[in-house]
Amino acid sequence: MEYRTGRTDRTAHLISHLLSPAAVALVVFGSLTSWHGWGRYWTCGVVGIGFFTLVPGFTLALLKRRGRIAGDVYNPPPRVRERILLAGATCYLAGYGGLTLCASPPVMLWGGATFLCGSLLTWLIGKRWKISIHAGGVSGGGVILLTVGGVEFWPILAAVPLVGWARLRRRAHTPAQVLAGLGMGALLAVLLRPLF
Repeated sequence: MEYRTGRTDRTAHLISHLLSPAAVALVVFGSLTSWHGWGRYWTCGVVGIGFFTLVPGFTLALLKRRGRIAGDVYNPPPRVRERILLAGATCYLAGYGGLTLCASPPVMLWGGATFLCGSLLTWLIGKRWKISIHAGGVSGGGVILLTVGGVEFWPILAAVPLVGWARLRRRAHTPAQVLAGLGMGALLAVLLRPLF
């Protein structure tokens, strides 16, 4: 699919990049580690940021550079998207295991479980319908940050309409797919919270 390349479309692409699930995970794990104290939990923060942000981000960049992902990395063909989601879920599973091994505080395990379940559910739903993982990441991450930090993290609320607009502007999703992603991410975070 050909995309427009005007300033507005470049802005939408930049927002899709800055509010990707990996970028949201960076904010979530960085904030949770800071909130609990870097001195005691720096290892957990490194594991969270490494497996939920850096490894998936570098993997996507490498696949794009080697020509394994043609076109827009945030709107690949269905088969490629399915493989990307499974690779992401694998990174998240390893990250969740690492968070468990380094005795992370429950709230960090909650974050890891939310991202892991979100990627697996997106992959499963994606076999029949395309749901927005960007929207799911922002809403799930937003629920976590607002629950932990309260009004201190209110700016995350601005990310919700921004990511919705960007995904629609890039023609990556329909309004229903964005709304479903927002609902899925928030609901997963709420449902998983009592387990941690």
